[in-house]
Amino acid sequence: VTFNAGDDTVSVIDVTTDEVVDLDVREDFNFIQMSPNGRWVVAYFNAALEDADFDIDGVRSFTEVSFVDTVMKQVESYSVGFNPKQVQFTAESDRAVVISDSFITVADLSTAPIGLELLDLEADPVDPPVAAEVEITPSGGWAFVRYQGFDTIQAVHLETGEIGVLDAGINPTDLDLSPDGTEAIVVARDSSEVRIFDTSDPLGVDVEVLDTPDSSTIGSLVLAPSGDVGLLFTTIATEDRITFWDRNTDEMVTRGLVKPVEAVAISPDGNSALII
Repeated sequence: VTFNAGDDTVSVIDVTTDEVVDLDVREDFNFIQMSPNGRWVVAYFNAALEDADFDIDGVRSFTEVSFVDTVMKQVESYSVGFNPKQVQFTAESDRAVVISDSFITVADLSTAPIGLELLDLEADPVDPPVAAEVEITPSGGWAFVRYQGFDTIQAVHLETGEIGVLDAGINPTDLDLSPDGTEAIVVARDSSEVRIFDTSDPLGVDVEVLDTPDSSTIGSLVLAPSGDVGLLFTTIATEDRITFWDRNTDEMVTRGLVKPVEAVAISPDGNSALII
């Protein structure tokens, strides 16, 4: 699937026959995100992109997204709140979750037409916080939102609309879900902590807090696909080391590197890591 900014369309390309179907979306969008199963694509204007063009003649909507069904070759467009920022999908691709300045919109993709529920995030309408990361549990039960400059993360139940605030330590800089979706893990750089929340009941189960090594500034986490090992590091400070976190014992061992870290990737089998 390609997004075509020049004529406000999305092209669905059959790679076995080279057949191309162009579908109209709302005008002046610049971004698409695809569901895990590939059936759905959500198109919208992403103001966070470096080349986002605000100098557009005529009328533009800053509240709408277009849901493209790549199987039925249909498009449905809806208002989801001002400035949609991120789109996440459940593991089964049956729901899309759109995060905007003041709302989380849950789109039920299993119904025709698409069913929408807007959950009010109770954000400041004049100066809403900037969502840095959003993670959705595989079942679609909870959404976890990390905001820039806040020492808390927001937990939103996507079925009931319940909203809770979780203490994320001082200056949380990374938010991840464990591969099985049972834990939400936050790295708090300035308090040198890893905080682990139970995703089945994040507001009721006490958080588990682990101290990270004092010798390192740690702000990022990459987990192995098995979830048994995590790599902790920083890409901000000029530190030439990385910390291996054994999730079975919670032992953390720091290893020296030749240069500071730019990026980290773990192989699909979890047996090796590439550190750039």
